[in-house]
Amino acid sequence: MAALNIEQSDTTGWSVFGDYKNWASTKEFHVGDTLLYVYDKEYHNLMEVNGEDYQSCNAKSPLALYAAGLDSIPLDKPGDYYFICGRNFEPDWYAMTLKEPDHCQAGQKLHAKVTVPISDRHSVASPTSAPAPH
Repeated sequence: MAALNIEQSDTTGWSVFGDYKNWASTKEFHVGDTLLYVYDKEYHNLMEVNGEDYQSCNAKSPLALYAAGLDSIPLDKPGDYYFICGRNFEPDWYAMTLKEPDHCQAGQKLHAKVTVPISDRHSVASPTSAPAPH
């Protein structure tokens, strides 16, 4: 089990200046890991979305919304996890007229492909035979 800290990563934390595609390509994400997002909640948020909404930066129907500025996301099953920032560069009154959130379009999004650790893949008990009668 590991905590993958977005703030302590090779990026600049959860912000529009991070290169999350490159960062994620150098990591292995496993069931039991935790992603820790640290960010300024005045300017950013964190949304878990599906793959289609990740590609299009659609923040209209997130699977989960986090806005505490310190969010711990457990990776509890294998599969694809998609995260975006749903904030815009402009004030809220202007941003409501935009189709996609600016921060996501600028690259503030992360795709984590989560797998079962190799040691867990082989931990399935093999059948045992009954002891021989005496």
